[in-house]
Amino acid sequence: MNIGRRTFIAICVLALLCVVAISAHNIILGGARSVTLASAPPYAGVISQALGENSQHQLPVDNVDYTVTTQNFDNADWVVGEIIPLKQNFDQSVVVLERSNGIYRVVVNPTNALPAGALIGIPNDVANYLRSHVAIYQPTPGE
Repeated sequence: MNIGRRTFIAICVLALLCVVAISAHNIILGGARSVTLASAPPYAGVISQALGENSQHQLPVDNVDYTVTTQNFDNADWVVGEIIPLKQNFDQSVVVLERSNGIYRVVVNPTNALPAGALIGIPNDVANYLRSHVAIYQPTPGE
């Protein structure tokens, strides 16, 4: 097979450009390796945000500052998480999440006690689970 001189030169120039680009990439990055982060549960970020920042203005991190055990309801459209602090910077609590359009949002903020009215609009199976895991109280009229 006979290729023309111009085609041969074009191929050599392209090969040289590829070598230069790869070398420049390694020089710029200093040979750094790419970093991959461990995957987190789809609700870890929303729970951390619900718990709020600490005194250093940092959000708590799942499996560092707390652990969460979850119970899924209605094909995981509803999740109740029991939050256990690892560093004693907040109380043990329960959070309720609802998935809408693939995104979890907090329906009940982390708590260990709820007024009975907070269960309105929550599916019965979730409400029954909450009744056995948090204190449910009737607010005094006028509060």
